[in-house]
Amino acid sequence: MSIKVSPEALLTAYSDYIVIVGITEADIQDLDHYPISDRLLAQVLSQILVLIP
Repeated sequence: MSIKVSPEALLTAYSDYIVIVGITEADIQDLDHYPISDRLLAQVLSQILVLIP
């Protein structure tokens, strides 16, 4: 699963963040199942939090 963050999103204040996590058909095929596990979603969200200044 890939994470894409727009440069504009990094310029806003932390309290102004709204994060939309999208799962594409390609992601589902790579994982070979749907829905994704809570553990995987937590890992993705943790990676997003690292990007917040």
